[in-house]
Amino acid sequence: MIEFTTLGGIDLRSGDGQRIRTLLGQPKKIAILAYIAGSSRGSSRERSMLQAMFWPEQDDGHARHSLNQTLHVLRTGLGGQGIESIGRAQVAIEQDVILCDVFAFYRAMRSGDLETAERCYRGGFLPGFVVARLPEFERWLDRKRNRLGRDAAQIVWKLALSRERAGDMETAISYARRLLDLTPYDEGALQRVVELLGRAGDQASAREVCDAFARAMRADLDVEPSPSTLRLMQSLEVRSIRPAARARSSATVTALSAERVRASGRSPLARRSVRTRVVGALVTLAAAGMLILLGGSPSLRNPWRALGKELGDERRATADRFYKKGRTEWNERTPEGLRAALSDFTEAVRQDSTLAEGYSGIADTYAMLAWYGLSPSAEELQRARRSAERAVALDPNSAAAHASLGNVEQLVGHDLRAQAEYRRAIELDGSYVAARDWLAFDLAAHGEVQEAVTQLSEARSVAPQSAVVGTDLATMLFWSRDYTHALAELQRVATIDPSYEPMHHLLWRVNEALGRRKEAIDALQRITRDEGDGEKGVHAMERAYATGNWSSVLQQRLSILERPLPNRRLRSIEAATLAAKLGRPRSAVAWLMKARDEGNVALRFARLDPALDSVRGDPRVKAILKE
Repeated sequence: MIEFTTLGGIDLRSGDGQRIRTLLGQPKKIAILAYIAGSSRGSSRERSMLQAMFWPEQDDGHARHSLNQTLHVLRTGLGGQGIESIGRAQVAIEQDVILCDVFAFYRAMRSGDLETAERCYRGGFLPGFVVARLPEFERWLDRKRNRLGRDAAQIVWKLALSRERAGDMETAISYARRLLDLTPYDEGALQRVVELLGRAGDQASAREVCDAFARAMRADLDVEPSPSTLRLMQSLEVRSIRPAARARSSATVTALSAERVRASGRSPLARRSVRTRVVGALVTLAAAGMLILLGGSPSLRNPWRALGKELGDERRATADRFYKKGRTEWNERTPEGLRAALSDFTEAVRQDSTLAEGYSGIADTYAMLAWYGLSPSAEELQRARRSAERAVALDPNSAAAHASLGNVEQLVGHDLRAQAEYRRAIELDGSYVAARDWLAFDLAAHGEVQEAVTQLSEARSVAPQSAVVGTDLATMLFWSRDYTHALAELQRVATIDPSYEPMHHLLWRVNEALGRRKEAIDALQRITRDEGDGEKGVHAMERAYATGNWSSVLQQRLSILERPLPNRRLRSIEAATLAAKLGRPRSAVAWLMKARDEGNVALRFARLDPALDSVRGDPRVKAILKE
């Protein structure tokens, strides 16, 4: 069997172990072979996509000729085998002839054989590989490298936790260190590894990995670790100091204790770092000394202390009002409501910079703008991450803060970190429904739809009056093709909040799936009115339905989505589902490509949509949804 190595190195060897140098010396042909062989499920590739990716400057005829010549050279170099044509439109790797390590990695991962998958991943995909003037291939290569790296990191961390549960701490720590090798600049991974080392009682190793991480950040990226990581490092340093070296005078200890009581008495959100409390205590002692030297009386401080407390209480009360107002607007889940919420959360933290909930609200708002199709910029996502990290730093025991951080990490593709943050939030507060809700979507994106249903069922038991949770549960049931229970859940949500727009968007699709077209058209007409698209479209749908022409109804909805409208949610995925329903695969592919180019975060769930079943076998759709 021919072995094609792409992980951690590039090699191609025949069945007798000899390197196939005639092909290894031709980068473009290796790139084509890697693209065909690199599918996670060993599926075929469409010739038209190969032509567009590798010969973008040529017209269709010349590109087709170039591809045919290249495939002939590849087959010849592989001994006349290895690549098969599927009809006239597709090509694929012969899995019984060529063993590619990427396919072996994914096969082991899907079967649950994580140890074999971890052994397959010997390093990054096609490391150092460059082919000039092929921008589309470069984009695919970047995506493939990132996805494989994330999958490998998730596998290694799962292995670490499983060995820890089995009591094999030595192997668990080995896997944890492997995680740091795979994610050298991932602060979330570092913090989880340090926590594992702490549970193992290995403080020395925890300090070692923190120091090495900080050095790498400074040397390689020229940046400092985040405040939360710096605090973690400081806490490890404090624990390493001998008890005698930590002795304080009784007066300083008393002052520190008083400071802790005051901080704790306000709220856990107002607790300050150890360094801040020490400085505050020393300032208090110094001020007292100066007053005595100047002949002052302690009673002279009381008016100033009372005034400061009054002003502080007022600012905290104002911040709390802005925060609560922001949450009310955030819960509306509309573009206008989210923008208003962002303004209020920002004002809340301006009034009280220690308000962890305010920072959590900022992060949640940017995340929700993305989930609702109003994709934030990279700068906004960075601010969301900083806000979530600030919330966790201010209150490490806040379930909301950890859930916010998980949501941001999920948006930027750090699924390993996202799931860990969600589960930490649930561990801190099992009744915090947002953590279960967001975890459910992350699970669904990885094909674990039934587990997602379980998480949302738990969330609904905690918040039975939440239209959001009910609609999200119905979404999972819809994706699992359980239309009857999905409809029952949506009907229950309709009794709670009949105006909740996302519920109606799903309601028409569930009704259609059950053959309830009258109810489906009612829901379609409602959302068309709610979107402000005018009565003309509504009446056109009504006329089409009256004639029994359901395709015309769908076409009318698609024509509405095709109209560019300012400040609207990205609707490309819905358009793709309608095109698929109408039997227009090319149009469906074009809409999915548009969703990808827009950065629509909902694209990761499109593969679960029943409406796309008719085009799921299209290699272009597979490439868009799975690569």
